[in-house]
Amino acid sequence: MTIVLEQWLHDKIRQECQQNAIFSGYSGRQLQEKINRTEINKYHFYKLRESLKYAYNNSSFYRELYNQNGIEPDKIVSVDDWDKVPFTTPEALIENPGRLLCVSLGKIARTISILSSGTTGRPKKILYTPQDIDKIVDFMSAGMRAVASEGDVVHIILHGGSAYGQLDLLARGVAKMGATPIKAGVDHTPGEHLELIKTNRATLIFGQTGRIYRITQELLAEGHELSNLGVRILYLTSVYLPGAMRRRLESAWNCEVYLHYGMSEMGLAVATECSEHNGFHMNEADLYLEIIDPATGRIIEDETEGEMVFSTLTRAGVPLIRYRTRDISRWIKSPCSCGAATLLRFAGTNRRLESIMKLSSGDEIYPSLFDDVLYSIPQLFDYEVEVSEQRGKEQFLFTIETIGQDLMVAETINKILMNCPVINKNINSGRMFPPAINLIPYGSLDHSRRAKKLILDKRNI
Repeated sequence: MTIVLEQWLHDKIRQECQQNAIFSGYSGRQLQEKINRTEINKYHFYKLRESLKYAYNNSSFYRELYNQNGIEPDKIVSVDDWDKVPFTTPEALIENPGRLLCVSLGKIARTISILSSGTTGRPKKILYTPQDIDKIVDFMSAGMRAVASEGDVVHIILHGGSAYGQLDLLARGVAKMGATPIKAGVDHTPGEHLELIKTNRATLIFGQTGRIYRITQELLAEGHELSNLGVRILYLTSVYLPGAMRRRLESAWNCEVYLHYGMSEMGLAVATECSEHNGFHMNEADLYLEIIDPATGRIIEDETEGEMVFSTLTRAGVPLIRYRTRDISRWIKSPCSCGAATLLRFAGTNRRLESIMKLSSGDEIYPSLFDDVLYSIPQLFDYEVEVSEQRGKEQFLFTIETIGQDLMVAETINKILMNCPVINKNINSGRMFPPAINLIPYGSLDHSRRAKKLILDKRNI
């Protein structure tokens, strides 16, 4: 069985062998009929060293960082030396976007500002050259081919319809693999999206998870039948999807749900689920992934959870070397049932370092902790959580956006929450009051300007 992403990666390595005599000599082999994991590892380290030298020679930020840490790119001679290279943090993209740049501004085709979820609120800025854009589109095309076919009509619900915007880039990737892109954007009402899906006979819908879930819930609430429209795939931009939400979407549209992990810093297109829906295969031609202990920086080789750290392998504008994403994940070491024999696989992640909060009991909480139980409620659209402290005890306030605000819905939500282990445990120990529930009409929560979902901590206010 041919695995699209695996074949795509192997072809990239063969192309590198053909076009780059230095790499061909380094790998020790000529054009290969079969590529194994050893050859992929050699490709990765060759590209890592090239990227390290390129950043050192062309970026004042990296040159200063490496000089301060005694790093000489020519002395990074094996993968065992790689952990000596210092990390790049998100703060660098906020404070030093110009100093990270390796080309003149005249060679930049696209600048992306990313709203920070940290305390400063200042955006991170990423700058891409036309070469960088071409590689993004190429992987978007490969990722789309992993789930779609040439006959598909892809209804795209994303921001950035202008040239080189997110919507435009994906549309280019869809067209490159032979399917038909429909640039729907994000400004249409759910009803207008429905009419476009019907008119264009869309077979695949691509977009941000929360937005597509909201559209689905509103259309269902208005009595629309979605299961007979011919949509066979929902392709969602998320590295995590609650099981209850996946089941709700699959049932509503009578389709299969795939996840796509994107990150603007890494070029938007990072990884995708395969047909097994058990972890992600990534863009190994352009990215190198490590998982580290976030406290010590130690590289984790086994399946222990840690922080995802990416290095770009082919980036011309702003290469990112050992970039700390704050996303928590782990390797999946067992062979993937999809048949990919040489691709790496990592697990979906449902939390980020800055979103993890500790209760007085020491229990960790994070925004997605309650997703699976709350999204099992058909009337629920979205929710927010805050934690406060009163009379020496903590209390959760759940603001829940629902279709109905009747007492039965409130009682169901209360019962579900009281059975959550972290809530039940802390109430029984006397550390926490029962949760407060505030039901609001759907349409009342606006997350359009929110970078990441966070639990609001009002304990020290």
